[in-house]
Amino acid sequence: MNRRKKIKELSAFIFNSNFRLDLVYKYLNGGYFALFSALTSALSIGIAFKLYSSVEEFNFFTNWISDLGRGPNGASIVFNLGVMSTSCLMFFFHYYLMKDLKKQQIQKKLRTLTWISCICSLSGLFFVGVFPLDFSTTLHGIAASFYFYGSFFWCVLYTLLERKSRKIPKFQVVFGFIVSLFYFYYNIIALGALVIPFITEEIVKFSEWLTLFAALAWLIERGFFTIFSSSTGIYTLVFSSRGLMVRKKLKNRNQ
Repeated sequence: MNRRKKIKELSAFIFNSNFRLDLVYKYLNGGYFALFSALTSALSIGIAFKLYSSVEEFNFFTNWISDLGRGPNGASIVFNLGVMSTSCLMFFFHYYLMKDLKKQQIQKKLRTLTWISCICSLSGLFFVGVFPLDFSTTLHGIAASFYFYGSFFWCVLYTLLERKSRKIPKFQVVFGFIVSLFYFYYNIIALGALVIPFITEEIVKFSEWLTLFAALAWLIERGFFTIFSSSTGIYTLVFSSRGLMVRKKLKNRNQ
């Protein structure tokens, strides 16, 4: 009886949580969370980079992104807080995307795998900030692995899901697939560096930065697409054989 009661309580908690999130999305389109994520990430990395480089040299070939998390002059605080905040904001965006795919009733099993990949990726990103390199190299490495591998899988799985959606244009699907190649490339390069001598550490570090920029580009592009393609917006992006057009869409004042 106690077990059943706990299951009912957990179900009620999850249902109420979903309801609260629905209220958030009612007033704020999920695409904004993608833009907030990109802005938070870019600002925290940019500020941390400035703080770090004002004390000692920092560049894309000799430093990991995570070096900012143990940087001097307050760079570590800015970077680690930014990473954790970005992870939380991205959760709201991914959850919004999953809700939209669920409404379209696209392959439940594939959606479940995608959501698991998202959770692994976001958890890894969050703990990258919790366990910086100077705290524990091992824990930081595990967290970073969860992020990079998880991100690769959700990129690929989103591509497979969105191919079956009538709401998502081919351009969006192709762009997501291209971003997944950056994650794939970095993961392969990072593994290859362990056994292949000519793959230097500088190549791996630069590849990591390229993957970061690709991820930011995806968040910005996907955020704007989600906002403008929403029925709650004033303008809707129209993709056709003639290219990209912007069509004015009046809100229904009677709603």
